Amino acid sequence: MTTSPQLNNRQPLKSGEEIKIRPHEDYRLAGFDYNTRLDKTKTYTARPAENQPEWQEKGKVFVSFNNDGQEPSILLDHFDYEIIKP
Repeated sequence: MTTSPQLNNRQPLKSGEEIKIRPHEDYRLAGFDYNTRLDKTKTYTARPAENQPEWQEKGKVFVSFNNDGQEPSILLDHFDYEIIKP
């Protein structure tokens, strides 16, 4: 079993682990109302995007717009967010 390299001095994501993140930019989904967005000044709960290729190596996570873990959500990789320490 191989281990994932650290991402920007971060520990690799673990399966099923929820993390708190802050996006680097504001994000919005086209076709949804204005309130369906991520605000770069707020923190959100993210979960690993385990169904995506290279999810662990690239730090891919799903972030729910309404912060409840439900749809709709957006896929971010480790360049798009910072992990907020508890």
